[in-house]
Amino acid sequence: MADDTMNKIYRNIEKKRVSYPKIINEVSGISSVDEHPGSKLPMSKALKWAESNLKHLGAFVTVADLGYAEFDGKRKRITPVVYAALRADVGKPTLCVYAHLDTKKDKKDLFGKGVVDSKGPLLCWFLAIQCYKSVGAELPVNVRFLIENAKDYEEDELLKYLRTSKELLFHGVKFICLSDSPVLEGKKPLITYGFRGRCGFEVTVEGGKGSVDCGQYSGAVQEVMTDMVALMSSLVTTKGEVLLNLSQDVAAVTPEEEKACHASCFSVTDYRQKTGANVLLHKENKKSLLMHRNRFSSLSIHSIDSGDLINSIPMKVTAKCTITTVPHQRRNDVKNTVINHLTKKFKDLKSNNKLNIEITSVDKYWLGDYNDKNYTAIYKAVHKVMKEEPEFVRKGSCYSAIAELQEIVEPMSVALLPVGYADATGSLCAQTDMRTFMDGVKIIVAYLDLLSKA
Repeated sequence: MADDTMNKIYRNIEKKRVSYPKIINEVSGISSVDEHPGSKLPMSKALKWAESNLKHLGAFVTVADLGYAEFDGKRKRITPVVYAALRADVGKPTLCVYAHLDTKKDKKDLFGKGVVDSKGPLLCWFLAIQCYKSVGAELPVNVRFLIENAKDYEEDELLKYLRTSKELLFHGVKFICLSDSPVLEGKKPLITYGFRGRCGFEVTVEGGKGSVDCGQYSGAVQEVMTDMVALMSSLVTTKGEVLLNLSQDVAAVTPEEEKACHASCFSVTDYRQKTGANVLLHKENKKSLLMHRNRFSSLSIHSIDSGDLINSIPMKVTAKCTITTVPHQRRNDVKNTVINHLTKKFKDLKSNNKLNIEITSVDKYWLGDYNDKNYTAIYKAVHKVMKEEPEFVRKGSCYSAIAELQEIVEPMSVALLPVGYADATGSLCAQTDMRTFMDGVKIIVAYLDLLSKA
């Protein structure tokens, strides 16, 4: 695309600055909170908003009925998926934009939740395409949208649909992108290319029929809480060192990763302040903190629940813990290692109590190729708009949907296009500022142009 056309589009975006706050407020007022599986009407207001906008942009829109599934023993309708296609030219590459609109329910019904990581980024896409049309410019690539409202609660059913409809949904698609990550974290533009996975466990130690008074029975029974403390202490040290043999499959750290850690804009001071801790682990060494936060496997104990009985000896205690996984750890190996370790440790205790271990969640890790054409276009687009070289980063959090999607569409390129500001993303306090929002629209405009030349 000629520079004068691109500048014309950018000027169009700046002219619309006055109208954008009203549009954002209207979108923020659309409920996309998912209370629980199958609870919604056949099509949510958020999906109807997306369908209406896509039709207004001239897209061919299909609402896919995913049928019914069992939730909590009841047969309920699965939230439909909106699939749309904006055709530019047969000879142009095709991009598929994957987006979700649902957000988890909090105690307060504030619909603004999702303005940063669901509804907000999708609005940026709609506005970017609208800007192309406003100046009479053709889209540089064919664009398809796959929009769902069930990422948090009906993911299994959604993935089943994607697998069975793969040929229909992704035929001819060369690139796939998601805009579910922020472009700014502090003052530095960031591009996310990886997430850790997760294996969740629920460990229960059970003794007699019910709790007993500690005054009468302390010292006379083998306490389930004592057993549990011994089990949890055998998993991880107070300094965060995982005591299980899980490191043998972890991919070796590359020289490029070492260099990236040293050059990172990551602020140890800011990070410590966010945690509220007096001091961080690893002697607060920046490289070590980044590696343990994003690159290495870790283990967290979330809770040990005994029912909060005062002056009683509980006869049942349940602990919840999570192991984060990284390339190239295999989920089954991690699960088996934990189960075998806890079973052996419990046997060593020679306890009269009973042990039960359940797997509560298993999510895949994901690692994109930041050197491929898709990410190269994203890098150039962010650099062009933000006037600063962005930093490629991996996140310590989990995003199983992108890992599952990558597996389904392999070998297509899947990438995260950053839009928005990392300020309470996904929470009740999610917020964005107008400058960052407008830059997000510009990044998408530039990305589409650069992708056409990839």
